[in-house]
This record gives sequence, C-alpha cells and structure tokens, in this order.
Amino acid sequence: MISSFNCSVPPPEENPPFSRIFVHCSPHHSKELLLETFQIYGKVQSIRQITDRTNGAFKGCCFIKYEKASAAATAVENLNDKALEPNSPPLKVTYADPRGARRNFFDDGEVPPRSRLFITFLKSLSEEEIRQRFSEYGHLEYVKILKDKQTMLPRGIGFVKYSRTSSAFRALESLNCLDCENSSSGGQTLRVKLADPRPQSSPYLNSCDTYQSFPAQASYPHYSPSVSPQASHSDLRMWKNPLLPASQRIDNNNPPGSRLFFSFSKQLPFESLQQLFCSRGLLESIYLLKGKNCGYAKYSTCEAASSAAAAMNGVEIFPGIVAKVIAASPQIQGKSKHQPQVHNVMEERQRSSILPRPNVGL
Repeated sequence: MISSFNCSVPPPEENPPFSRIFVHCSPHHSKELLLETFQIYGKVQSIRQITDRTNGAFKGCCFIKYEKASAAATAVENLNDKALEPNSPPLKVTYADPRGARRNFFDDGEVPPRSRLFITFLKSLSEEEIRQRFSEYGHLEYVKILKDKQTMLPRGIGFVKYSRTSSAFRALESLNCLDCENSSSGGQTLRVKLADPRPQSSPYLNSCDTYQSFPAQASYPHYSPSVSPQASHSDLRMWKNPLLPASQRIDNNNPPGSRLFFSFSKQLPFESLQQLFCSRGLLESIYLLKGKNCGYAKYSTCEAASSAAAAMNGVEIFPGIVAKVIAASPQIQGKSKHQPQVHNVMEERQRSSILPRPNVGL
C-alpha cells in the first residue's frame, strides 16, 4: 500500500501501474491528432479529454492510457516540450498520479524517476551475464550485485540502473519471471521489480563516508524524531505494526528473506529501533531477545529487508554504537513466532559474537 493507492490491485485505469500519462496541449488539438501522435510509441487504450462543464469544449488537457508502462514512458521522453503543429504551444507530457496517491507519486528520487530495478536471481548467474541480459533493453548506468560481507559471494539479489525510464520498464515487462535461456545456468529465473525509493538523508546512519538518515515515516506520527540512544529503555520486547490488521498473522518465513537478525554493540531504546528500521519499507514487527541487545526485524518485502541490511550492517549508527544487521535463518514451522528456536538463537549468537568495525571513513 502506497498512500491510498494499492499497487498490488490497481484500478483498471492504472493497470499496469504507470501506464497513464497527463497531457497539456492546445485546446484546438483534436482527439484524432492526439491519437495519431501518441500511438507511435505504443498501443493507446483510451484518451479521456477534459471538457468545460458548461459548453463541453475541450480545455486542452487529457489523460492517455497505454497498454504498457514502457510505451507511456517512451511517449513522455519523446513528446514533452514538443509542438505538434507550427505556431502551437509545446506539449506538456507527464506521468499521471494514480487516484488517491500523493502528488509526484512517480518521482522516487532517481534521475530519471523509476529507472532503478531490484532483481533476484540464482547465485550461479555471473554479473557479466546479468549485465548482458539487461543491456538488451537500454543503456545501463550500473549493475550492483549485493554480496555477503563475510564470504564476499553473491547473495542472489542486486540493483540495475538505466539512463532512461522506458528502458527500465521494457526490462521489467520482458524479463520478470522469464527464464534466462542464454545463461550458463541452464535457463533459470530472473525476477524483476521497481526498486523501492531511496530513504531521505539525515545525520544518523553512515553507509559510506557520509551520514544518512533513518527518519520516522509519516505513517508513524507517534514516533518522536528526538529519541536518542541515551533514552530510557522500554520493557517492550515485541512490537507489531499498528497499520496491519489486528487479525493478520505475521509469517516470519514469507516472503523469503524478509526477516533480519540485528545486534548492536550497546543497548538501544525500542523507539530508536522503530525509527531505524521503519525508514526502509513497511516494517511488520520487531522482536527483542530477553535481556539482550539483539533481535529480529520483519519486513513485508525482501527488498526492504535487503536495503536495511545493506545500509546498516557494520555501520556506526550512533556514536559508539555499531550495528550488525543480516538475513535471519528461516523459522522452523510449528514453533511459536514469539519464541525463536534455540538452534537459530545459538547460530545468531555465534554470528554476532564479533561485531564488524564501524564503516567510517571508507
């Protein structure tokens, strides 16, 4: 759920997401001229002109719905600020925000927007194979494969950044859930989705040589941004996101990779944990091990969990407080979700016995 627009079940005019554009043009442009112009870039499903309520005259604004998001993106890239006829004003072509969504919903902080993809793949695929596969759809700015910090082996997830939005959507439409027939892995599956927006910045978290923030999301107005590590620690050990239905059971194994184990060199108040983890995506729950400065954070997606782990693991999040954030072992079926199984706790204790050095000054 993003704002009040549910991307998982989009209304007909938003299916697929980002396939609808808004056009500001001359009121003298006919619907036939608009269709002739815009269908060059893909199949147009509908054109809805905005008319004056009193006389029915076209006001020079309309919504154009494409069959594919890549076609909509290509139209924006090619027609924005272009004139259709001599002496006519240039077109203004932008992405239409879904009904009920916040303004500038399409803008995710990337340049251009929605040009970065999150990918999952079999670890047997090499970075070069992935690069070759994705370069078929447009110019790549970079391919980033996330690796295990201890073994330096690929984790099977990564990011692909294009120089054009249309290229990202073409790759998304073509590669999602399709077999990589030309790879040496024998035809395995790539899964592709738009990457989550990057977090805003602030003076807390150091991911490289600058500090980045983990601000509380607007969805959690009860979180105080002034919470510090010196605040008194709450007795709370288990927290469930109040935005989730009360009857919803949190499945720690679904989707795979959405649950993290965290450990800090010093104890943090529960409110600080909420602020740190909530900035990376929809956080479902936090569980603290009794009397310990470690526990579990469960997200609704593996992408959000991966983003949190990549940003916080080995980082000095507060002065003198270093974080270790890694993917948690799967929970054994049949065990209570409130009681981590003994062998997993022991495993995590061993993995957290030596905290990484602060990632400062790299």
